[in-house]
Amino acid sequence: AKLVAGLAVGAAAVFALVFFGIPAASVPMARMTPIDIERQLGDSVEAQFDLAINPCQPATPEATNALKRLADRIAGVADVGFPVTVEVADVDMVNAFALPGGNVWLTAGLIEDAKDPNELAAVIAHEIAHVEHRDVLAALYRAAGFGLVLDAVVGGGSGAGQQMIMLGASLTDMRFSRDVEARADRRGVELLNAAGLDSRGMARFFERLGKLST
Repeated sequence: AKLVAGLAVGAAAVFALVFFGIPAASVPMARMTPIDIERQLGDSVEAQFDLAINPCQPATPEATNALKRLADRIAGVADVGFPVTVEVADVDMVNAFALPGGNVWLTAGLIEDAKDPNELAAVIAHEIAHVEHRDVLAALYRAAGFGLVLDAVVGGGSGAGQQMIMLGASLTDMRFSRDVEARADRRGVELLNAAGLDSRGMARFFERLGKLST
């Protein structure tokens, strides 16, 4: 009976840690992480990411410069603490995501789908808002934490923790909660307005994207 009770208490403790403790601690940890550490983590994740997806450039040098100017304009009014760069992934699907440390990735399919520069600016602003709020870093901490707990449960050295961390690094499929996404939308609109850009493109683009995914 004591053994069963002990196992039950242990299982409850692990459950509380995984589903409450780690998620609750991930956001404060992300916000307290020094900038240089965040950028190193972002570089490590991007090195893994580059193995799966090839980067590409817009069709012309003028388009490349225009994309950089647009990103710089929006990042210039954001509170991120480090430079923000925008890269293009050679992927047909419509997607965008950010890495810790300020690297924002757009897919070639997203650029082709955008109807005008305002829609493209809206996506960039949304992702920069995620960078500013450290949403991606917090998500990676959660993934790493789950992996460490899993590794401890199934036995150290099993590689389960490392596999979970790699899963967390699959940012092309990362999804945030509705509250986090809504906050990024609101902050993205603020950034667009502060940069003197038309924020109406955000509603148009995400409404059209929502129709495509239903």
